[in-house]
This record gives sequence, C-alpha cells and structure tokens, in this order.
Amino acid sequence: MTALAWGLVVILGLTIWLAGAVILLIFAGLLFGVFLDGLSDLLRRHARLPGRWATLVTLAGFLFFATTVGGLIAWRTSAELPEMMENLQTAWKQVQQYIDGQIWTRPFFATPNGDRAATMRSEWLQRIAGVFSTALGAVVSGAFVFFVGVFFAFDMKLYRRGMLRLVPMARRERAAHVMHEVGSQLWWWIWGKVLSGLIVAVAIGMGLWLYGIPAPLTLALIAFALTFIPNFGPITSAIPAVLLALPSSVYAAVYVVLLYLVVQIIESFILTPLIQQKNVKLPPILNLAAQVLLGVLFGVPGLLVAPPMVVAGMVLVKRLYVEDILGDRMDEDDRASSPSKSHPFK
Repeated sequence: MTALAWGLVVILGLTIWLAGAVILLIFAGLLFGVFLDGLSDLLRRHARLPGRWATLVTLAGFLFFATTVGGLIAWRTSAELPEMMENLQTAWKQVQQYIDGQIWTRPFFATPNGDRAATMRSEWLQRIAGVFSTALGAVVSGAFVFFVGVFFAFDMKLYRRGMLRLVPMARRERAAHVMHEVGSQLWWWIWGKVLSGLIVAVAIGMGLWLYGIPAPLTLALIAFALTFIPNFGPITSAIPAVLLALPSSVYAAVYVVLLYLVVQIIESFILTPLIQQKNVKLPPILNLAAQVLLGVLFGVPGLLVAPPMVVAGMVLVKRLYVEDILGDRMDEDDRASSPSKSHPFK
C-alpha cells in the first residue's frame, strides 16, 4: 500500500510538472466559475430565478458590463496611449543616458560602438515579436479560462457530485463540507481582491491626475490588474508610472513612488484585513514562497493563481490532515472564519 501511495505521488508530480500550465488554466477557470455561480446564487435567492436561468442572466449581465465598461475604458485609454508611449521613450532615453554616464555600469551595459545600432535593432525586434506572441497566448488562455468557468458554473452540481463519487460513502458528508468551505474561501478571496483592486485603482488614478502625471487612467488600470499579484504586482505597476513622471522632474518621480508606497501600505495593512475577514489568513512567507515557486515554474500565470491555490490548500490541509488524520481541533479563529450556510458554493 505504501509503494502504491508513493507511486501515485510520483505520477501526480510528473503530471503537474508536464501539464502544469494547463492545470493552472483549469484552476483559473474554476475560480471564474465560482465567481459566476456566486452571483447566480444571489439571483436565485433574492430574485427567485431558477438555477440555470439565474446563471444565464448572470453571464449575460457580466458580458454586457464587461463589454460596455471595457469599450469605454479602451476608448479613453486609446487617447492616452500615444502620449504615454512618447513619454516612456523619453524617460527610457534619460535612464539610458544616466546609465551610460556612470562608470560602475559600463561593464554591464557597454557594447562596441560599431555594433550598438545593430544590437538595439535586434533587441527591439525581439521585444516586438515577444509582445505579439504574449498577446496571442493571453487571448487564447483567456478564452480557455472563460469557457471552463462558464461550463463549470452551468453544471456546478454535476461536477460536485462527480467529485464526491470518488470519495468513500462514509466520508462523503465530510468531503462535501470541505468542498463547500474551499468554495467559500475562494469566493471571498475573489471579491476581496476585486474590491481592494478598485479602491487602489481609484486612489492611484486620482493621485496621478492631481499631480498631472500622463495617462492616469491607463496606469490606474494597470494597478488594478496587478493587485491580483500580491508582493510583486504593486512594484511592477509602479515602474511605468515612475518612468512617465521622470521627464517632468525628479520631484514628480519621487511623488509617484511615495503615492504608490502609501497606497500599497493602506491596501496591505488596512483594506485587505478588513475586506477579507472571512478568508483564511494567509501566512506571508507561505504566500510569497508559493508565488516564487509557481512564478519560476510557470511565469505570470503561476504568480496569478498562487494566492488562491494557497487559500484552497490551507483549507484542505487544515481539515483533511490536521483535523481528520492528526485529530487536532481547530481553534476559535478558524471557527469564526468557517463558511456560512448562505454561501453560494453548495
């Protein structure tokens, strides 16, 4: 039995290693399905709509909202992009001039004068090709995640029953409770990140607009999107804002750094703890380690799904291993964070 267990562990590890990117996309699709099912359950309970009709209305409302808001944002940001790109090029030239003027940076960045133009052209061609390939891959991955989430939301009970049939009869009630709690924690994690991301985007956009930094809406959208990547996201979102502020003055760049720093401190230490009180409390070191590991193995998709994977993993370890195998009872804080019966993931 031990040999069989180890064999299954090895097979599972090889599967994750070889098909890890697909597994991450499927998990992202499940997250989207939990999001849609949660909204659908609100309609089922408050608007008295039947199951699949509620899901259909939710999906139609989501698509209408996404296309309307996305179209307005695209129209507004398209006016900002030319100025943004021009300012970024100016800022990048200033950075390059500073680097070229420093003695300690020359061994790292210097190139033979005759080859400098050719090297720069080659680098820009590679960057352009990389952008197009990344954009195409993002579109395909996004479509995959969308359809997985839609299918999951429309047949949530079917997939739930299928997973429970893999569990021995005597343990199915316990497994159903654990699945319910995993869905609950993921639900609150999604809503917590969406709400905190919106607050961060508004604060960043207003702060940049008040100081006259170019493209505040585009930078606010970048800040919102990267809020879903803790630790690394806020740092990454600040880089284009600082580059855009550099052509104005050093004081503008310092202002941008301080703005992002203050907003990040408020989001990390005030907003997130208040919004996600019903979530599993994620140990920072565990969250960071998961991000680094999955980021190294799978790139940006790994960074995105690492936090919700840690959320789900902590529930499974706590309930199935600590309680069921070790026999240790959960403390009062865990009891307070247990899912309510009204949660949509049923």
